[in-house]
Amino acid sequence: MNTIKMFKYSFRYIIKSYGIFIAITAAIIHFFLIFSIASDSNGGIGGMEMSTYIYMIVLGIVVFRENFNMSVQSGISRKTFFAGMTISNVVLALIASINDTILAILGNIYEKHIETFGYDCIYEQAFLNPDINLFDKRILNASDYFNVFIMDFTTDLAVIFIGFFIGAALYRLGKAFKIIIPVAIYAICQITALLDAILFDSVIMTRIYKTFIWIIESNWHMAVFFPVIAVLFAAGTFLFTRRMSIKEKV
Repeated sequence: MNTIKMFKYSFRYIIKSYGIFIAITAAIIHFFLIFSIASDSNGGIGGMEMSTYIYMIVLGIVVFRENFNMSVQSGISRKTFFAGMTISNVVLALIASINDTILAILGNIYEKHIETFGYDCIYEQAFLNPDINLFDKRILNASDYFNVFIMDFTTDLAVIFIGFFIGAALYRLGKAFKIIIPVAIYAICQITALLDAILFDSVIMTRIYKTFIWIIESNWHMAVFFPVIAVLFAAGTFLFTRRMSIKEKV
């Protein structure tokens, strides 16, 4: 029961800001639509999902502190807090992906009927004729829109849990460690790349590159990879929240 209460509290907190975000993204698309009609010149937009990804990661960072403080002060266990927030994150990712799919459908309807307007979602840009101009008309079918939804959902899922993990890390770590850890991670990456080039003829970096290429060559590869990332960062967040004390300032 407490998990459901935690979910409801968290979801009420984030859905208001997401509603404003939806209104802004819809307004941007319609601004370019009106501009293309009024000026009788080419106007268009693409990759609106990128703003959703950025919003999701920032939201994951921001909501952690207030929700964690409220849950602990209300006597809710850390396990219940994590469960409620996990459900909230998954539901928000689902809603966001549905919204972005609807915007893709709407944008393509406008594109089909208005000569001077062009719209491409990230799926179209990445997988459906990426070399074609924005204003070249495409006809997407139901299968394409399903792929748009799958790509958006899995990506939203990954980025919101990455943000949630960063929020937990920033909350728990002291001021010194907030600087030391990013610097240490950067140094480790640079040293690893250097040693790999010297000792192993860049075998490690080559495998990482090939893995990256495999991930982005298909939305179904992304649909496999990103949920794994979400689970890993969710697990990391759970470990951070264990025995975490309330902080007045972060």
